[in-house]
Amino acid sequence: MDLRSSVSQVRVTVTHLLFRLLTGRYSRKAGIGIGFGGAVLIAVVGYVAGPAVEPIVTDSPVVPPLMFTTGDLTVLWGVHATVITLSLVGLSFAWNSVKNLPTMETIVGEIAYRLRSIETITFLLTANLCIGAGVLLATDDFVTADIGTATGALLVVSVGVTVHRFWIVFDLLLHNTLDEKVFDFADAALSGKSRATANEYDVYLGHFFDASRTEIERDRPERLREKLRRVEELLDRLLASDSELKEDEGFWEYVYGRYDAIYRQSVTQQNPELEKKVIASLSGVFWKTRNYGDPGLVEQTVQCFARLFARGYDMKPQSTSTEFLLDRFENAQNAIFRQFQNADDDASLEVATAQVNGLLETHTSLWRTAVEYEAVGAMDYLRHMLDDVYQFQEHTYAPPQTIREARNLPEDSLEARKQEQADEYRDAISHLKFATYGWALNLFEEEDVSEYFIEQVLTEYVEQDFGSANALSEMYFEMGEATEPLNYWERWNIDRELEKSYGVASAGMAIHTWLLRFYCTALVWIMDSEEAIDNLEARDPEDSPLTEHDHIQNRVDKIIDRLESYRDDYSLDDVLSGGPSTDERCDALIEYFEAVKAVLDEQEQNWIRALPIGEDYADSYGESLNSQLDSCVLRTAIEEVGDITQVESLEQDANAEFTLYSSSVRKAFVDDGIPTFFNSNFSGIMDKYRGLVLDYLDFEEREVDAAADVADALAEVVSEEDVALIVAEEMEVARTLRDDERSDRISNDDLRSYLAFQDVPVLRDVTTEFAALALFDEEFDYVEEVKGYPIAVEVTAGEDVDDWDPEELSGEEDIRDYVHIEASYNAHIETSEPTGVVYRIREQEY
Repeated sequence: MDLRSSVSQVRVTVTHLLFRLLTGRYSRKAGIGIGFGGAVLIAVVGYVAGPAVEPIVTDSPVVPPLMFTTGDLTVLWGVHATVITLSLVGLSFAWNSVKNLPTMETIVGEIAYRLRSIETITFLLTANLCIGAGVLLATDDFVTADIGTATGALLVVSVGVTVHRFWIVFDLLLHNTLDEKVFDFADAALSGKSRATANEYDVYLGHFFDASRTEIERDRPERLREKLRRVEELLDRLLASDSELKEDEGFWEYVYGRYDAIYRQSVTQQNPELEKKVIASLSGVFWKTRNYGDPGLVEQTVQCFARLFARGYDMKPQSTSTEFLLDRFENAQNAIFRQFQNADDDASLEVATAQVNGLLETHTSLWRTAVEYEAVGAMDYLRHMLDDVYQFQEHTYAPPQTIREARNLPEDSLEARKQEQADEYRDAISHLKFATYGWALNLFEEEDVSEYFIEQVLTEYVEQDFGSANALSEMYFEMGEATEPLNYWERWNIDRELEKSYGVASAGMAIHTWLLRFYCTALVWIMDSEEAIDNLEARDPEDSPLTEHDHIQNRVDKIIDRLESYRDDYSLDDVLSGGPSTDERCDALIEYFEAVKAVLDEQEQNWIRALPIGEDYADSYGESLNSQLDSCVLRTAIEEVGDITQVESLEQDANAEFTLYSSSVRKAFVDDGIPTFFNSNFSGIMDKYRGLVLDYLDFEEREVDAAADVADALAEVVSEEDVALIVAEEMEVARTLRDDERSDRISNDDLRSYLAFQDVPVLRDVTTEFAALALFDEEFDYVEEVKGYPIAVEVTAGEDVDDWDPEELSGEEDIRDYVHIEASYNAHIETSEPTGVVYRIREQEY
């Protein structure tokens, strides 16, 4: 086993060495050794094989007899020395030319590796020395076969090596084959057959990107396209390979960054043809990444279109090829939409969905850029691209849900999920339009776009896409509840604040700020005639799309407040084209929304009245109440001195008990979609508990005139009785004890006590039931009934309470809007001796 392991290890080592040798991954010293060893090896082999070769050559009728004298060998030695000297000088000059080639250092290094300069120089010098040694060894008039074969082989190989090296250099310099060589180097790097690795693949791409910059400078569009085609081919080869580099986000960011750079340069050059060539190449990259099938990579590629789109407007002068860019982007969009349409299984639908998500995310960037630069032509083109996308139309892939249910069609079928996704995309497009128009108004109010542009947006885009109060309302409230990953409008908001503040920034939610302003502004805008106002006043508020949403009364209040503010300050007063005045428009809208709010209030009230009392909410109320019982310091003190035993049912009759009744709004105890948090302090119930416990634990009651007298009273009882704990009212009495000289600051984390009075721990309680109490170290029996919690809670709907008099409620209140709460406590407490002393402050008589 050890022998096999050793053989295997040797085999691995030899393979590794051969791999390094063939790929050139060795040091310069190793290169010298290779050149030296190669020459010596040829000389030795020729010397050994010479005698065996002589008869074959001599007897051959093809090869004439070769007879070298020692003088001839000496001449050949000199010729060899002269030739290699001239060759090395020539190669040196040629190498200087190669170093100046317009390419990356890594590529120049790869060419140097192909020339193998160190190995070549060492080989030729060593070969010359070996031939010289042959001259010295040749003592006869004629050269012997062994020396002749060795020197002949060295001469032939030297000539071959020299010619090959010259061919490499002249092929580069005379035939301009550098681009082909770069492709060869890139292939070798991907396949591991080069000393370069796939991680250096960006170098080969960089060669063509740099060449593209040169062609742009020389204003040669066609040559630029040739160079960028090479970039596409290299990327195609990478995607077809097994290299992990194609999954590297940093690498692709480099690629798209270089496209951005050469696009900027082409825009600066102000030659539309140059710009189009760059865009066409990016389009080519899209098709290659799409064929590869990675949605993330496709998204990065289409995002680069948005990057170039923004760059074209950001520069001075601006790009003149925007329409061409959008045309190529539309081609990419059509391909992605077709892929979604043709998806016929879960895997293909998942890929198509991811690609559509990325495409729509890119649209958000394009639309925002178009608005911020008032690019009306681009806006028209973008709206055209997303108008009535037939792949996202209703019922294209599956019938309506009612029909599916009637036909017993599966809800989770591929067609149903595909239709659901299409419906979401259709909504997302509407959201994009609404958000973009709203962003235009926001920019106008901040004086970043012109009055002419915002008028165009409202007159042409808003009126065409959301031409009625219902359409505007439906979209605004849908966006307030949107959960899709394309909730980019909030990102626009914070990004702009960051740009303005150059650091930390905060901003309100868009739906409550600039989208609200746009919604209200657009409502006022479309009330552009008496007929429009009459139609609004005639509309039944119960038919408003707002009635389809829950818990939006606060948002309606904000709408009314905003409309009221527009009576005095409407940002588009100067561009209103006749019709009713702003006040008339606002009055009609305010009246309408007040009527809608009344409907919403009634709708919610009726809905809540019909909802059952939720057990979870009643349990949450009981949990909150009993958590305060657990926090009651008097209870903590009792548990510390004695013990409270909890049982499901008392064996003895309860002697310490109470039942308290209260009422609360029904809304807090039903599942209306809004979480309820019970944070009342339940002080009345807690004091009722304290009084009950004090009574049944047989505390002796004493009175003092003021809080300042409590310390002396406690000192007296501490000196007379075995006091285990002191509980003091948290505010005045606790402060008095803290300042008393008989107190010490001693921490007791278990009891949460940080004060001791005459070495007795002091606890502080929030209560008005007593001023202080001293708890003796006495035994007592305390058993309480626990059914879920010590204080049991029962919540009953108002209409189910028999003895609740409806006349107790005001005129418009209804018993169904309230619940009846019963809190009960049962315990058996018994003691044979007084358990302590409780102090209360005597009421002052005036």
